[in-house]
Amino acid sequence: MGLYQIKKKLSLYVYKLKLLTEIKIHPTFYISLLQPLKDNPITYKVLSPPPIIVDNGNGSYFINLINDMQ
Repeated sequence: MGLYQIKKKLSLYVYKLKLLTEIKIHPTFYISLLQPLKDNPITYKVLSPPPIIVDNGNGSYFINLINDMQ
């Protein structure tokens, strides 16, 4: 489902998570439904796309920003 912080431990086996407001589910979960975050920053790292290179025959150009498209 995603990466969420534990807001409160309600009992030995039940935890309340800090969910986004858009998620319309009850925030309490049984411990068997949860998994600890592993210390692997590469797995959860959001990568930006590579730069766009355009070659029009007169040379190559890096595109920094696309303002509009049709």
